[in-house]
Amino acid sequence: MARKSANTPYYNSLVRILQRTSMADIKRFRDFIKSPYHNKSKKIILFFEQLLKLYPDFNIDMLNKGFFAKKLKRYSISNDSTFRHLAGDISRIFEKFLVFEKVESDKCLWHDLLFEKIYETNLHDVLGNRVKKFEKFTRKNIKIDSLSLISLYNIEGSILNFFSGNISDNKKINEHKMEIRKKRHNYLLLFYLVEMVKELDEMENIRLQSGLSVEKTFPVLSDKMKLIEQMFEMHSQLYGKGDFTPASQVYYSLYKLTVTPSNSLYYSDYKNLLLKYEERFSVSELTYLFNKLIEINLIRLTRYYSGIRLRREIMKIYSLILEKGYYDKIFGKYMPIEIYRNILVISLSLKMFDWSNNFIVNFNNKIIPGERKNIQQYSLSMLAFEKEEYEKALNYINKINPQRTSLKLDIKNILLKLYFIMDYNESAISLLDSYKTFLQNNRSISADRKIRHQNFLKVVKQLIKYKSEPAKIDLESISEYISKSPYLIHRKWLVDNIDNLRKNREIAVKK
Repeated sequence: MARKSANTPYYNSLVRILQRTSMADIKRFRDFIKSPYHNKSKKIILFFEQLLKLYPDFNIDMLNKGFFAKKLKRYSISNDSTFRHLAGDISRIFEKFLVFEKVESDKCLWHDLLFEKIYETNLHDVLGNRVKKFEKFTRKNIKIDSLSLISLYNIEGSILNFFSGNISDNKKINEHKMEIRKKRHNYLLLFYLVEMVKELDEMENIRLQSGLSVEKTFPVLSDKMKLIEQMFEMHSQLYGKGDFTPASQVYYSLYKLTVTPSNSLYYSDYKNLLLKYEERFSVSELTYLFNKLIEINLIRLTRYYSGIRLRREIMKIYSLILEKGYYDKIFGKYMPIEIYRNILVISLSLKMFDWSNNFIVNFNNKIIPGERKNIQQYSLSMLAFEKEEYEKALNYINKINPQRTSLKLDIKNILLKLYFIMDYNESAISLLDSYKTFLQNNRSISADRKIRHQNFLKVVKQLIKYKSEPAKIDLESISEYISKSPYLIHRKWLVDNIDNLRKNREIAVKK
């Protein structure tokens, strides 16, 4: 029965939660789960303590050998139903823990909930004692994000209710009420601005990923852009010199860059404002804002520019995130594999081999434990390939069993390049067919991305044919296609290998 239980979705879900949780958070969760206020079941505590002995790898084989059955005989943990219930209970308690942690760390949200509860329980006198403390707190400690803005709006409403309950002709009190209303309006307006810029960005991403034309989406986008412009103008006129002006400036620059990502001036404005005011934003908001900085650079790289200057700029941003320790704030304990991959690919494209090797050594342990071995072999194969150590690259890549679509695509690309360079033509042709089928059947790959990969396959197929029948393939036509096609990956590699084919052909003709 233990073998069956180890593979239940309850267990798998709980393991993924714990694998992505730092030991510091695990320790706090242990205290949380032991508190009788949150959990009164000793069985859950004992089960959790035994489960932690498998942290962070959670070896399935140990479970299949009756790990829990031996340790907790009196509770019959080997029973599949008991196993499912305990794993589910711990997952639900962990959800409560996350909420508790969020409220504890977010003082705006904490005050919002406190003031609401005070009114629910008619403890108005307590609220009066909290007003001055909160107003002192807001001047120094507010970290801006959408949740904090709406919390501030609610809090000022609670404070306003307190003053409204005390009818007075006192001029200072009435002026204070008007100031509170002005603050509320500022928070609400800025909240809508932030959310509308994010929504516009998401709409544009959906359009690009699904291959929708600008004509089909422009009417909606145009109306939204007009409204955003009007709201930013209103905010600038009313609150141009307020405490939240930095947030407005950052998001307005992001809005302009989202609409016109190719504009270098807009990019510089956004980057400089973000770096200037980064301390004003919450961790969650910094995550979004820095990710947008990287994402826009990648869009510019694939759609508008392909030069070395832009790749160096992207590398500067990644280096900044790593050197200042932002990745801890932005990504948490474990670095997302897509981010790790992007950093590695960009550094290798710049031939920063020593830097890339140090990155692999120092940051592989930042990948979630279950993916580390695959990512390490993948990274070493990429490094060996760029250093033209092709046999070594092939050896590394054959040890990988990827689960993620992005890694599968990368590995197929490396393999195809290796087969081409090493003249494994039959293997290359076979891979071309399976690669094409993979692209057709995989729904998680955007239409835009599929086209880029499919075009790459078409060019490689022609180059393979050229090796055996050079008279039937026109390299000049292929070169022209590469230079003009806006949807194509590994453009430089293709150009370099066409040059090599030309040189080899010239040598063969002379002989």
